[in-house]
Amino acid sequence: MLIAVGRDLSPRLIKAICIAIVLVGLIYHTLLAHLVALSGLDLWADHGTHTFVPILSGLWWLFLAPKPGFRWADIPLWVAWPVIYCIYILIRASFTGFYPYPFLNVPEIGWDGLAAPVAGLLVGFVLVGLVMTGLGKLSGPRTATGQR
Repeated sequence: MLIAVGRDLSPRLIKAICIAIVLVGLIYHTLLAHLVALSGLDLWADHGTHTFVPILSGLWWLFLAPKPGFRWADIPLWVAWPVIYCIYILIRASFTGFYPYPFLNVPEIGWDGLAAPVAGLLVGFVLVGLVMTGLGKLSGPRTATGQR
């Protein structure tokens, strides 16, 4: 919303947000979509959230957003959101008993079984960040410093 009203955000923060949005779509369609059968408005809302927004956000970033150069220090920014979100889910679920994702469902997979999905999630964020970095070098506006 800040971008839409003309506020400046760090290109590195914009990139981290876009990585998270793209991963929402990828994770949903690879791990979760088959778990529920939707129709009507529910289907449209689902595709809006998990298909159209991630695709459009990725395209917006690729063609319109400023592209910061790669720094190793960016990786913690890319993975901060999934770490914080996983911690939130696990704390909330410990009180409610509701685990929204089967790959984070500790009662079913155990604490030992939690390590692989979380590690995979973090690796996914880093890989998508690196792919976006590579694509950003090929196209799009430059940052204010003249770097791609």
